[in-house]
Amino acid sequence: MTTLETVIFKIDEWPCQALYRMALGFAIPWICVKLLSQDPAGSGMVAGFVAGLILIRAVPLVLRRVLPFSGELEGLWFQRRMLSKTYDSYQWRKMFWMGVGMTLFGIGFGSFLGAIRWLSVFCLLTGIVGIWMWNRVARPIPNAV
Repeated sequence: MTTLETVIFKIDEWPCQALYRMALGFAIPWICVKLLSQDPAGSGMVAGFVAGLILIRAVPLVLRRVLPFSGELEGLWFQRRMLSKTYDSYQWRKMFWMGVGMTLFGIGFGSFLGAIRWLSVFCLLTGIVGIWMWNRVARPIPNAV
């Protein structure tokens, strides 16, 4: 892999993945507040959140198809995709960091509004469950004697 490919791959590893998802969680309500109004309705926030989740999946998909990457990097990404298809908790862990970002937005801008607050709580709780379940799955199983 080239140096650039190594950097691109490491974006989705700890701690970069947490920072990236916190930034995304922070950006979603900010964009919704700017586009919709100072007090977006719950449906607007949920729509913005769902759009953010779709973009998280669509942008890398398009970039993988358009840009040339090495077979090694493609193989590593394939392994991650197989993990996410096998274990839902692998994906749900992402929600925790997005929830942290949304919470920071709400606290930082003093606009911890109903929709932002409940979406943050939803992300934090589902993320905690995802982290807990992933840790159960990812933990090596000792050999039975």
